[in-house]
Amino acid sequence: MFTSYTHSGFSFYDNQLPGQAIVFVHGLGANAMFADFLLRAFPKRRLLLCELPGHGQAPEPSLPVDISVLALQLARVLEEKGIFKPIMCGHSLGGQICLLAEVVRPGLADRLWLISPAGLESFSPSEIQMISSGWQMSGLFHPYVAPKYQSTLLNEPMRLPTPTVLKQYVESMMTRPVIDLLQHIHCDAQVYFGELDLLIPNRLFRPEASIPFARRTLKNWPHFHVFGIPGAGHWPMLENAKALVQNLQDHNRDI
Repeated sequence: MFTSYTHSGFSFYDNQLPGQAIVFVHGLGANAMFADFLLRAFPKRRLLLCELPGHGQAPEPSLPVDISVLALQLARVLEEKGIFKPIMCGHSLGGQICLLAEVVRPGLADRLWLISPAGLESFSPSEIQMISSGWQMSGLFHPYVAPKYQSTLLNEPMRLPTPTVLKQYVESMMTRPVIDLLQHIHCDAQVYFGELDLLIPNRLFRPEASIPFARRTLKNWPHFHVFGIPGAGHWPMLENAKALVQNLQDHNRDI
């Protein structure tokens, strides 16, 4: 059973089990239900599921979205709640926020589980404008819409951010890359990409498959480890949850 509460603009679901927490941060337009795979992989672990402002049951953001500010706020909430050295797990936007949280609060996490993380590429002003405008065009990003599924974790209706808030998130993701901040991250970081991911890197500007891109981008950082999830695109937890769960279990036998 999960206890839910709101804190500092975030909505949280906490199963309140003893021991080290796994903190999950979802991707853009998603919510805490996307953490089903963690319950399957680690059913006896404490799970703290975070919903970002404007998503799920979290209130609308009171200020324009800045994901670096959200990362700092999340780190502060964890400290206030006495959640020390959690495993930070994030998908896409959530992975970018987990990385930023570790940058602004070095030593925050015991390790990072980054699933299809955003933030590993930089964009020019013209590219940012094109992506920001294109996101609102139904045809351009149609292939990147998450598959429909029924969560077994929470009985919560999907609630997408408003168009204004969605645009703010997209623009903040583009202007807050973490690629130039990786030297500030010293914990173990496991990066999981679907082998069929069409979203990262952005194919409009970089025609490179996700796994080679990630390995090339992270090759100078030996504590970053890249793993491929076969048969999955940008949402491995939906498209091949079995393989993602098995990978997480295999690479984290020490927890």
